[in-house]
Amino acid sequence: MFVRRLTLIATVAVLLLGGDLATIWAQNPKPKPKPAGGGTAKRAPAAPTATLLIKSDMTALVSMDGEPIKKRGNEPAAIQPDEIVRHPVPLGEHIIEAVTLDGLDKWHEVLAVDKVGQRVVVVELERVREARVDKSDRSKERQAANAAQIQRDAEDKAKNEQRERERRIDDRRKADAERIEKERAEQKEADLDQRARALRSQISQLESAADRADRRADDSRQAAEQAEREAERYAASGNAVSASLSRTTASFARNAERNAKQEANDARTKVRALERDLSSLR
Repeated sequence: MFVRRLTLIATVAVLLLGGDLATIWAQNPKPKPKPAGGGTAKRAPAAPTATLLIKSDMTALVSMDGEPIKKRGNEPAAIQPDEIVRHPVPLGEHIIEAVTLDGLDKWHEVLAVDKVGQRVVVVELERVREARVDKSDRSKERQAANAAQIQRDAEDKAKNEQRERERRIDDRRKADAERIEKERAEQKEADLDQRARALRSQISQLESAADRADRRADDSRQAAEQAEREAERYAASGNAVSASLSRTTASFARNAERNAKQEANDARTKVRALERDLSSLR
């Protein structure tokens, strides 16, 4: 400010005296402004950082915000379970990811780093693997249970089919047995009917024979009576020879009568026996 005032005063003086303003400005160049603070310009302070102490419970490839934490040359390197890796990060949110060398188990976590200093990060892949194996075991158990159920269903189906086959076989056997029994009954009925017809025919024949025997007996009786009357008449007339012949004829007729009656009785006895047989068939 003081220099400005001196410059302004000198300028006014030159103008009053008729001097050249350009010459005056050339002789008194305008001073350059000084940096704030009076010294040289200060450099901007570095952003604060924190240090992560990273440990993994399994051998794994670990990355922070998509970049490998550990490298061997230009290639990512695995962190061993007995190893602790120090990794600086700026304050703020970061994503740390880890994957096992076989690629089966993965882990990640969002880190909110809000202050400088050290922070421990434990990569818990063992728990991820246990959960996967447990899930796999449960899946295998379910598969085994499903397979066992399928096997049981197949066995039940086979048993049901076997029972159905046995039932059909039993039904056929029963049907065959019923058919055979029916055929036997029908055959028995036919045999009985045939037997009955034979018995009725025999009865009819015997009854006819008895009737014929009765008629012969009656004829023999009449012939015997007539011969006996003739014998009496011849004896009364003194014709002994004719009387004797008539008595012989009467005797033959009486024998024939008795034989015919016996024949008739025998026939009727057989008829009664056959009738009993016929009644037992019914």
